[in-house]
Amino acid sequence: MRLNPSCRRSDNRQMGGERKDWVYVPRGLGGWRWRRAYRFSSMLEHEHVVPPGPDGMPGERLLAPSRSFYAPRMTSDSCREDLRVLITPAGSTLGVVCFGRVSDRGDPLSSARYTLTRVSPFLEPEAVIEPATVAGEAGVRYRQPLNVYRCLIEWKFAHAGWLYGAGALVYKNDDEGKAEGRARDVLSTWQWLD
Repeated sequence: MRLNPSCRRSDNRQMGGERKDWVYVPRGLGGWRWRRAYRFSSMLEHEHVVPPGPDGMPGERLLAPSRSFYAPRMTSDSCREDLRVLITPAGSTLGVVCFGRVSDRGDPLSSARYTLTRVSPFLEPEAVIEPATVAGEAGVRYRQPLNVYRCLIEWKFAHAGWLYGAGALVYKNDDEGKAEGRARDVLSTWQWLD
């Protein structure tokens, strides 16, 4: 059944959920729409397992407050999109991507510099990139404003020769500090599956 964006109470009953089962998830600049909450919880109770592969990419296991919006999938540029989960009731999300081999995509620092100069040329990369440890690996963290509605807090790190990125997309109606803290909580549960 297709959800009506007006989200009348009758639509909620047909979907089998009460109003508390729904979260406000922003969808682009054209407005807001209600989306099913993928069983959002205040606890990290949803286990996500991404199996290794293809071509030797490591897999991972982690806990999150919601189910993923999609199963792990390959993109046309040979990246593996592992998951995207809700991290706050206001709609901020955390996504994880394996970009490819470090030999092809660069180390975490050079990849972060490239992203910042390409997407936000007005930022000075050296001023916003800071060292971080993610999933037991040395990496970098940076904050990148995307527009007046949202910003991206991203961590880039490498494991076994593969470049990874984990990004928290935070919307202006959300508390950025709490969203980043929640993303760090999820990333702290990371276990590698080699």
